Amino acid sequence: MSAAQRSPAPTSSRPSPSPRYADRGFSSAANRRTLQLRQAAAALARAGRYRVVAGNLRIKEIKPRPEQGVLTDRFIVCHNPEQAERGAAVREQLLAQLRERIDGSDQLSTTKRAELRGRISTMPGLNRYLRLTGGGLLRVDADAVRRESHLDGSQARRSARCLT
Repeated sequence: MSAAQRSPAPTSSRPSPSPRYADRGFSSAANRRTLQLRQAAAALARAGRYRVVAGNLRIKEIKPRPEQGVLTDRFIVCHNPEQAERGAAVREQLLAQLRERIDGSDQLSTTKRAELRGRISTMPGLNRYLRLTGGGLLRVDADAVRRESHLDGSQARRSARCLT
């Protein structure tokens, strides 16, 4: 019997179950990283008193609270005032560069403005502070500036040891 005479293999109208794809997608490195970032953000936002451990370093311990649900690990939040000053200075330089680039962009054609937006999008330092209005105008994102300034000099570290 030749290959042309053989009938094709029957196909099923129902897709074959493949549970490993669902499991693999949920436990992917990207999803774990997202959950860890969410926990770290919750730790940085938690109120508490800092303890001075060195001239330029303050720390506070954030313990998990089961009722909150997001925070499942213990974190140590470190704050360095000198690093906060450096971070603020760098952000001001980036904002000055961004304002210089988008100054006068309202008079550009829509195409030229989109090209400028595309160039800025390749610069992560500037792009995170850029906002596009509903009318397609380029503006500095004041909310992004405020969110980042709140975290100047702060880092969240995951820890299994108790400090007290």
